Amino acid sequence: MSLATAFAELHARVTLLEQALDNLLWAVVQGQPQQEPGHALIDYYEAAASDLAGLSQEAKAAAARGLAAASAPQSVAGVRQALITAQEQFNRLSESYYQELVCFERLDGLSRLMRRNSSELARWAQGVSDALHRCPQPLYEVSQALFCCWQSLSERACLNAATGSTGAELRLVSSEKRMER
Repeated sequence: MSLATAFAELHARVTLLEQALDNLLWAVVQGQPQQEPGHALIDYYEAAASDLAGLSQEAKAAAARGLAAASAPQSVAGVRQALITAQEQFNRLSESYYQELVCFERLDGLSRLMRRNSSELARWAQGVSDALHRCPQPLYEVSQALFCCWQSLSERACLNAATGSTGAELRLVSSEKRMER
């Protein structure tokens, strides 16, 4: 897979993740019961979902920069930096999702609210739970797209080193070899 193709796929996958996180934020904010303003769990999910939406936007912007750099000749340094940024934002996003939003304590809180059969809070909790369950697949797909980008970048660097390329690509390979020692 070419580097540009890998970045195009990453951008598409991050866009789908961004949509899932926007849906989560919508469920948290728009579904809030009017009778329960300032509920701790609602406030927590609103702040956390907003943070995740921001991280996904940053990852998407990095993927777009990587796609632009991958389409230009002699731009391995730009591709590498964009990929590092996308990976960092994805790691933060994924960690936050799994450790803060779907950890046992938070899911237990949602479950307790859902047991309130007729309350607005129960409907809110069910909507948030449904939106949370739509996020793991896009998260997985972004991780796979990131892997393809790293693989394509590595193949390009190795190919450039094998063919005796000069410039940024060769410096990248050389600096990686120094790190390995």
